[in-house]
Amino acid sequence: MKILRFIFVPTLVLGCIPAAALRGQDAAPAAYATWSKLELSPEIRTFKERMRDGASLEAADKKFLEERVLPQLGLEDNRATIERVRRRIREWLIADIGLEKTQDDMNKTVLDAMSKLARDQAVEFPVQVNAMLLLGDLRAKDGKPWPQAVDALATAASDPKLPMALRIATLAGLAKHVEAANVKAVDNPVPTPLSKSALTAIQAILVEPLANDNRIPQDWLVSRAVMLVPAIARPASNELLGRLIKILADPVRAIDVRIRTAAVLGTITGKKSEKIVPAMVDSIRGLAILSLETEQAAAEQQRFEIEYRSFVGGEQARNAEEPALQKFISEQTCRRAAWRLTTLADALLSVDGKSGLAMLLDGSGDAKGSGDAKGSGDAKNSGDAAKTLAACLRAGGASLDSHPDEQSLQEALAALKQSDQPAAGPDTPDANTPPVKSPRAPATPQPDNPFGA
Repeated sequence: MKILRFIFVPTLVLGCIPAAALRGQDAAPAAYATWSKLELSPEIRTFKERMRDGASLEAADKKFLEERVLPQLGLEDNRATIERVRRRIREWLIADIGLEKTQDDMNKTVLDAMSKLARDQAVEFPVQVNAMLLLGDLRAKDGKPWPQAVDALATAASDPKLPMALRIATLAGLAKHVEAANVKAVDNPVPTPLSKSALTAIQAILVEPLANDNRIPQDWLVSRAVMLVPAIARPASNELLGRLIKILADPVRAIDVRIRTAAVLGTITGKKSEKIVPAMVDSIRGLAILSLETEQAAAEQQRFEIEYRSFVGGEQARNAEEPALQKFISEQTCRRAAWRLTTLADALLSVDGKSGLAMLLDGSGDAKGSGDAKGSGDAKNSGDAAKTLAACLRAGGASLDSHPDEQSLQEALAALKQSDQPAAGPDTPDANTPPVKSPRAPATPQPDNPFGA
């Protein structure tokens, strides 16, 4: 909503201003030029006291909110403090309300106004984002997220026509509802209104085609959507699992998106879907190898560039580059690789050995309960092999965490590739057993290392 301010206004111009705009300036318009002035006004304080004391939201009160209060979020003079304006609306204006019905009526007024403002392309983008964030901040009388906002949030989060940043803000609000509900889906097989709306939005996000010009924010949106699934769909349907498996196996997707998807699959795959578990294990093995190969390739590229510059620049350039030749993979890169391997290991088998995809497979590679008494499954995808792969991943992650260097990365990669080979003969080591590493001294902490030793 745009507020027009004039010092000298010709009569002709006044006649052209819409009546609604004039009504919004009936009483002391200068007093409401900013949120600070509005908050100090007697009118807003009287309104707040009435709502706190148990008054109902009358038509005049609703009009006051719509024309005087809520437009403050869009005022240019409040732009530098827009986050504070949003917080004060949430924590002061529409909080501590006497009656539950009044709270709902106020929330509904805010919901309608902010939904329009968030989709108004005539306002600046920060205003749209903060309007959408305010929807996710709405609270019921008991202090929990207001349930009636779920549908609006779910619709906006899955709307491909909205800017990606706006959808991210919306999904953050939807996540608050899911987290606050704390629904144990495994104990509540009957879908709730929240889980239905949220799951519909999530599935719409998962099937959206990748946008080459918006990959990074889309990766974030997909990752956040995937991570909400365990709270609302566990065990998941085969339809949802199929969509997640496509993301897991999609080479075009970002590696971290695929790894988070694997982590979720490890928690939401139920016994009725165990026949598709071997395909998940295969994808996890390949993804782990790819993640390390990507880091190794980056190190090789860096090594080549430094050596090339040294060759072209002569002795002086070689001397300048000498310290850099000692380290081609940063400590932070190794920490990330450790997180990736450990996350994939947990997807296959939890640390306590009680859950994970490996628990859905028997020793022969058949799904448990498949009825194949002879155990004709693929040994590489057996439950035992999946557990061994999990141990290999976890060992590689621990090594990279304790010794964050290129050697640890190469050793982890070699172990994974070895585990991907056919079964060994009687005189050779088991292909699924990680190679024994020579003891290494603990890594020396670096002065600029934010992770510590």
